[in-house]
Amino acid sequence: MKALKRLELTAFRGASRPLALDFHPSKPLIVLFGENGTGKTTVTDALDAVGNCSPGSLKDRSSTNVKEHLPSLGKTYADVEVRLEDTAGNVWTASMFNSRISTEPTERPRIRVLRRSDLLKLVDAPPSERYQVLRRFVDVPSIVRSEKALGDAAKEAKRRFDDAVRQRSEAERTLEEIWRQNGSPAGSWLAWARQLASENTADLDKATADLRAAANSIVAASTSLESCRRAKQRIEQEEKKQEAHQQAVAKTPAPDTRAAMDTASLLRKAAEFLRQGDHPDACPVCQQAIPMDQLRGDLDARLAQLSQYEQLANTHTRIISNLKGAQDEYARQTTVFAADAIAIRRALGAPAPAKLDGVAEVCAGFPSEADGWTPESEALLSSETLRALAKFAKAADSIRGALQTEEQRLQQQLGQINNVATLLGNFDKAVDASVGLEQQARRLSRAAEIVRETRIAFTDDILAAVAEETNRLYGLIHPNEPIALSKLELDKARNASLIQLGRFEDKDDVPPQAYFSESHLDTLAFCFWLAVAKRESPNREAVLVLDDVFTSVDSQHLGRISQLIVDEAQHFAHVLLTTHQRRWRDVFRNQQGAGNRADLHELQRWTLSSGIRAYRTRLALDQLIASVNAAPFERQRVANEAGILLETMLDYLALKYRCRVPRTYDNAYTLGELLDGCTALFKRLWMEKPQAANNGDPNADVEHETQQPQQTFTKLKQIAFIRNQVGAHFNLAGLDISDAEVEAFANLTVELAQTLSCGVCGQIPGKKGENHYECSCPRPAVVRMLPLQLP
Repeated sequence: MKALKRLELTAFRGASRPLALDFHPSKPLIVLFGENGTGKTTVTDALDAVGNCSPGSLKDRSSTNVKEHLPSLGKTYADVEVRLEDTAGNVWTASMFNSRISTEPTERPRIRVLRRSDLLKLVDAPPSERYQVLRRFVDVPSIVRSEKALGDAAKEAKRRFDDAVRQRSEAERTLEEIWRQNGSPAGSWLAWARQLASENTADLDKATADLRAAANSIVAASTSLESCRRAKQRIEQEEKKQEAHQQAVAKTPAPDTRAAMDTASLLRKAAEFLRQGDHPDACPVCQQAIPMDQLRGDLDARLAQLSQYEQLANTHTRIISNLKGAQDEYARQTTVFAADAIAIRRALGAPAPAKLDGVAEVCAGFPSEADGWTPESEALLSSETLRALAKFAKAADSIRGALQTEEQRLQQQLGQINNVATLLGNFDKAVDASVGLEQQARRLSRAAEIVRETRIAFTDDILAAVAEETNRLYGLIHPNEPIALSKLELDKARNASLIQLGRFEDKDDVPPQAYFSESHLDTLAFCFWLAVAKRESPNREAVLVLDDVFTSVDSQHLGRISQLIVDEAQHFAHVLLTTHQRRWRDVFRNQQGAGNRADLHELQRWTLSSGIRAYRTRLALDQLIASVNAAPFERQRVANEAGILLETMLDYLALKYRCRVPRTYDNAYTLGELLDGCTALFKRLWMEKPQAANNGDPNADVEHETQQPQQTFTKLKQIAFIRNQVGAHFNLAGLDISDAEVEAFANLTVELAQTLSCGVCGQIPGKKGENHYECSCPRPAVVRMLPLQLP
């Protein structure tokens, strides 16, 4: 943003009536003076609201509510508005919604506010809170994330490297143990393992499968043979039931039992038929007419008579069915068994089973009639062949254990080969991985270290620059004092923690809070904050706001601080300073500061009905000139203003050059005492004023004109009595002094003030040069006052 032009407040805190403050764009410093309770903090809070969407000082006070207490008394948050305009025509407006402050447009101006409470925090706050002041400069989150990612990657690579080394060691130890268990062949475990892993396992896989197939076929044949046996037993059981039933039928008293059984079965079917659906009243066989209900009743009666024979018929049917099922099951199981037995012979003919002891003998018992038979064959196997197959299957079952034992042996051999191959593969993979991962981990660690060192160097450079600038500013306020900031660095042991140590006398790295006075702590914190603020305003785009910050500094340091603020204001779009001390206003008003570079405003007594009342303050010299030219001519006012201005200038020079004045308890001197004390000074005092501007080039040559104020001072000394007789006291002698003499006294005072001060910045030179004092203008176009000191 550019320099401030206008600030308007509506219903904001103390602005119970609309307030508008217009600022001078060519004056980089705004001084807002007002006694307590006149509205200074309201103005700074308004700027804080626009620039930072912050409630300002209200946020640090207990028992306050932003929504209720930020609006003026009797107003609501909807009434609040703060409008800020700069010289480029940019306008920002801050408003409230509930407790939230927002600024439009959202790209807010850069406004940095320093309050007395913030000043104390910079010194007394713990390192973690102090870090927040510099966080936006030293905090590089993307770099930190990259550093962390590299560190994590390095740790992961190191973990994987350790895993690879561990896997290598475990594989090596296991392989060596297996090698020893096998008699330590081939000279070394590695050579043996490579030789074993290179073997072709296809034959072993085939032999193992053949042995397993043979053993499984024997188990299947034994199972199916057992099923045949159980099926045979069931046939025998059903045949016995059939024989018992036949005997029961024979013992039943009837002329023809079989015919009765058949009749009962036939009548049951007829009765069931007639119970289903609707039928005409006629016999379904002979078509003789008969009521259907009667026919059904006759059938039921007849069945009741034949119930004994019906039961015999049902039993006969069930036995015949069960017997047929048993016979079918036996035939099926016989076929399955025959196929299983033939499968045994086929499996035992494979190379691996065939070479085992006893296999040939078992195979010799296989009946030749079964060769070539399959379940799909049309011819059935004879009973003799089936019995021969059963004998063969039982003989084969005797060698099943040998088949399984050989299978297990080959399986273990195969498992060892596969295990060794797997372990050897893991070993080789771990060896290759450990080499690559070791290099990767080392490179990643180095990369993370480089990023960390670069980040720390970047941070240290910023902190060193801030510390250097802080010490430079601090030295301007406390010249030739053995105190400074000795260390400003991040705590390596803690995250986001800023260490701040000082130098006191000949001791470095001491906590400032333990040795510095309150005034020195205040100025140290201010210089630190100002150094940080300058980094935020590389292109003079930030506004600096100092809200009644300095309360513990004396007059001597106040002058140096005011000079420092004027000099550093060139780095900001605008600097606004609020104060309740008249000394701050009078430093600029009475030419001890660069009054022409300060926009002076004064706040009057606040009331709810009138709100904040602000007025521009004239410089004392400008006020005196205006009073001289005013009509009517107010002689007492003119004499008084001229006398006060003259006393102020002489007191400043007497202090600067240590002129001899009578000692008093309160260091208060009359105009006559100051004139007498400065007489020797004005005999040796001269001014050197530039004749042309240097267009901002510090290396350009500028001619200076010499001016001596002694003659003006001598004339003033001769008529200085006018001040007392006309401007200060009532006496008859003063009545005889004409207006022309009063005006002459005032004009000589104006002439002396203009001779002593710079016409550009308005300051009586007060900054020490090599052999002179100089004003606040940029070199070499400065007004110089010589000598630097009296002999």
